[in-house]
Order: sequence, then C-alpha cells, then structure tokens
Amino acid sequence: VSYQMSLPIKVIHFIILLSVSLLHIYIAPYNKVEESFNLQATHDILYHGYNLSAYDHKEFPGPVPRTFLGPLALAAAAAPTRLLLPAALGLSGAVDQPEAAAVGHSRLPMLFIVRALLAAAVAWSLADFAQSLGPAAASWFVAISASQFHLLFYASRTLPNTFAMALALPGLRALLLDGDWRSCVRWAGLAGLLFRSELGLLFGPPAVYLLATGRLRPTDAVRTAAPVAVGCAALTVAVDSVFWGRLVWPELSVLLFNTWQNKSSLWGTQPFLWYFYSALPRCLLFSAPLALASAKLAPRARPLLASAVVFVLAYSCLPHKELRFVLYSVPLFNASAACACDAIFSNRRDSPRERSPPEKSVDKAGGESIVTSTESRRRITGNRASAESSPDCPGRESPKAQGESWESPLLMTVGRVFCLGHLLGNAGAAGLLALAAAWNYPGGEAVSLLHTYLHSSASVHVHLCNLAAQTGASRFLQLHDAWIYNKTEGLNLLTDYRPFSHVIAEPEFADAVGLTRTCRTIGAVSAFDGFNGFKDLLAEGFSGLCWHRLLRLRTALLMLEKPHV
Repeated sequence: VSYQMSLPIKVIHFIILLSVSLLHIYIAPYNKVEESFNLQATHDILYHGYNLSAYDHKEFPGPVPRTFLGPLALAAAAAPTRLLLPAALGLSGAVDQPEAAAVGHSRLPMLFIVRALLAAAVAWSLADFAQSLGPAAASWFVAISASQFHLLFYASRTLPNTFAMALALPGLRALLLDGDWRSCVRWAGLAGLLFRSELGLLFGPPAVYLLATGRLRPTDAVRTAAPVAVGCAALTVAVDSVFWGRLVWPELSVLLFNTWQNKSSLWGTQPFLWYFYSALPRCLLFSAPLALASAKLAPRARPLLASAVVFVLAYSCLPHKELRFVLYSVPLFNASAACACDAIFSNRRDSPRERSPPEKSVDKAGGESIVTSTESRRRITGNRASAESSPDCPGRESPKAQGESWESPLLMTVGRVFCLGHLLGNAGAAGLLALAAAWNYPGGEAVSLLHTYLHSSASVHVHLCNLAAQTGASRFLQLHDAWIYNKTEGLNLLTDYRPFSHVIAEPEFADAVGLTRTCRTIGAVSAFDGFNGFKDLLAEGFSGLCWHRLLRLRTALLMLEKPHV
C-alpha cells in the first residue's frame, strides 16, 4: 500500500537523516581507496576541467574502468560553490596566493561540500522511500536508520554503490510498494546499467514473481526495458569513452571482471554465509530481531524482507564479499523492522482489514505492487473471518482471539520497551563505531598535519606511501599548488627517496629502508587497531575511563623530514 505523507513530514525526515550523515562527515572526513576513483574524478572535473591529461585516472587507472557519470553529476552540483568559495573565504580568487594558506585552500571545504551533496541525495531517497510505509512506520524507519552506523556513514561515501543506492531506492519503492513497475524499470536501469550491475539480483526476483503470477506481461516488460537499456548503454559509452580515451562500457567491464573472470577474488574471499553472520549484524545491530519478527507481525513487510534475503543469498555466491556490496538491502531490512515496531505499538499484528487499504492499488501504468496484491487477498480473507465471528455466526472466535491483537499485556509491554530500547542500543554501538572510524584514515590525517607543520611557501616535495594514499590522501587535500605530492609506487631503496624533502611512510618500512636514520621524525599518526577487551580495561583500571580507552591504537604513519630542509 502506498501512503502519501505531507511534504513537511518528508522534509523533517530528510533533515534528520541528512544531519546524521553530516555528523559522520565531520567525524571522518577523509576517504578510503574504494572511494578514491569517484572522489578524485570529481576533484579533477572541478579543478582541471577539459585538461584530461591532468586527471588522476591517467596515472592510476585502477584494475577496471569506472563511470564518470557520478562524478560529473556531483561536480555539476558543486560547481557554483566552487566558483563562489574563494570569495567567501576572503581570497582574491587565485588559489596559489599565500593568503590561501591562512584560511585553508578551497579544496578542503569542497571535499566536505561534495560529500554533503551526495549525502543529501541518499537522504532524500531514503525519506522518499519511507513515505510509502505509512506515517508511523516511516517515522520508525527514519529513527532506526538514524540510530545505526553503516547506512548513513556510507551515504556520503563516493562509492559506486552509494550512487547506485540513491537511484535504486525510488525503484524499490515503485516496485514493492507503489506497483509502478514502469518507473521501477527506469530507476533500476539507471542504477544497474550505469553504476552497479548486481542490482539485477535485487530487482530480478520480484520482477520474475510478477511475470510468473501474470501481473506483468513479458511484452510490456520488454517494451519498457529495451529503450531504457539502450539509452543507458549509449549514455555511459558516449561519456566514458571520452574520459578513458577508448571505447568502453565501464559497468560491463566490472561485471565481467567480478563474475566471468572472477578476478575480484584476488582481493580476498569469505565463506558463503559471511553476509548473514558478519556484515548484516553489524549493519542492522539491534534492529535485526525486529526485521525477522516482521514476517509474523507485519505481513505487508514480507515482500520487503523476502526481497532483501533473496538478494543477499544470491550475492553470497560471489566469493569476494564486502559490506558495501549488500548495502542496498539495509533499507529493506530497516523498513521491515519499522513495520514490526508499528504493529507492536498499535497493539496488533499488522492487519490490512483494520487499516482498510484499497482492494487493489493500480498505478497509472497498470502495475500492481507485491505488497498491495498480498494485502488485498488478506483483506478478503479477513472480511470473511469478521463475518464468521459476528453474532450471527455463534461459536466462531473473535478477531482478537484469532491473534489480531496481543494476548498478553506483559508481552505487549516487553515488545514496546524493546522497540524503544533498541534505538538506544543502536545509537551506543553506532557511537563506538563512529569513534573507531575517526581513527581509520591515517593518510588524510598525516597530510593535514603536514600542512599545519610547514608553511605554504616552503619548498616541499613529499612522497605519500601506499597506505597514506589508500586512507585519505586524496587530491582534495593537496592544498598548496607550489608543493609536489608524489604517490610513486615501488620505491624500496633508500636512494629512491633522494628527490623528496619529506616522506610519509609506515614505521616498519621506514626502519627497514633506513629513512628513520637519515630523516628526522616531525610527527606520527595513530590508527584504529581494534577494541580493548574487558580484561585490558580492567588491567589499566577504570579511573578516568573514556571512549578513547575502548580503542586499541597503533602508530600507522610517520612524517619524516630531510635534515637540510
């Protein structure tokens, strides 16, 4: 059943989701290697424009080509701010002026702005998706999503999966809740053909169900899908071939790389059920039991839950597994948990008969949502049961006796307490994970500290080691145009470092090569290395216990300077 909430409520939900995502940006502003292509490409479009030879992907192309459509969209949205920012910061417009160092180069604020724009797109998609759940369930969905860590943490991360999720959520709403399969095909085509082809595993099973039950005719599906497929393929090939300098369909290359060639396994493999016992429990936290309980408490959530489970099962067949690969399923699990909370607080198991939905919801394209079609049959059955339980049918049980409402006040109270309490549990766990994330980007921290230690006019040629490049040292942090930031790989001898005035390196490597003997250490950056156990905390004593003492840190990077500098 599709509900329409007032715009102010939707905007409030959007603001809540966006605020939490912005908080994550503030806590962990830098990026990991998985996000680097889209982030570097966005920077290059903003700052290098048509000079493709200066783009990062020309020097570091990566194992497979990626589409530039996401960075183009982000750069287009951020371009007005890019033009106005120097004046807003008090600069005269030239980015290489000494005054720029005093207030911070415009690149660093643009990093926050670019990520905030992506977070806004995802937050709006989430708020729009929640609208179809009904007022109460939508509020629960927003509360659950905001209390967790991973969903809104990734909302601002420039991953292909994040771009895809912003487009996939309207498609999921259209297919599973609104019954508008034509709209679903358009959104799914954009998300899958341009950004992440594995979304076919998410949209495919519900589409097959509609085809098998006759609610969707194959000819209608082909007539709608074919133009979308041709248009998306033509768009990505035309745009990306220009940037890559050769004829290429990036997402097709990624699909073949991950499946047919199975080269993604070179980055590690996990057991088949890893998503279920590791990734999803970390994403859902204490909301996981409610998502599972929705199968019993909220029948309208069953298609959402089933679609998520089938998708994760199908994706588990790929040996290489990462949490971000199944991120699209988290809103479906959260929506199921929200429906369960709604049912518990309404003192009943979700009953279409009591909610009085329409018998059948048909959109302008003639589609029927899976949720609506299921609830329509349940309502017919429910009406028959109501008639049988009326005074004219003696001996029949009442709806309450048949289980439409909670039998035990104690059980109802426990359920409500858990619904509220699990949000606090989620928030506590999310806070701990956010604290760990803040210490998980030593490369970005090291480059930022180097800028505070040295004057912008200094003659600096700094080498960034692989770990630094993979943990936050993006082009958005290259604040001084007079400096040289070098990421050359394969430098294993002390003589290889003669051209550099400064080096950011791992301690073990610096010792082995001899950099610590020939250079002076001007700073060090620590990184997250796990959580301290109860025994560790007990051994240290609980006096002055704070959040930071829960973390185990290690020295990840050293900032080294040649003596003559």
